[in-house]
Amino acid sequence: MTALPLNELLMLLAALVAAGLAGGVVAGLFGVGGGTVIVPALFYAFEVLGVGGESNLHVAVGTSLLTIVATSLRSLKAHRSHGAVDEAVLKSWTPWVGLGGLVGAAIAGVASMEGLAIVYGVCLALIGLQL
Repeated sequence: MTALPLNELLMLLAALVAAGLAGGVVAGLFGVGGGTVIVPALFYAFEVLGVGGESNLHVAVGTSLLTIVATSLRSLKAHRSHGAVDEAVLKSWTPWVGLGGLVGAAIAGVASMEGLAIVYGVCLALIGLQL
């Protein structure tokens, strides 16, 4: 891992905060996931920091997905406290979400960074077509 001078580290931190804000705005205005902004920002941040090496994109996508899980669980708790969760739907979807996560992790485990970048780009293009 490369040691960055303090001013560069602060600039990187500011860029990541700006990317987080932009991701929130994009998600709120257009209804697309904040990962459309966060994944590229994390990818380049990890590259600058020297983290991940050949798996920078894998680490960026995984980090973004982990934040989605944490946010979703917190949101579930808040909605459940207001009685705004359809428990039948939750119970029927949970196994499929888990299976999708396992399949996605298995695919990501064998995919090259270039292959993952292509899949990510195609997904972004499909999201763009829906807007």
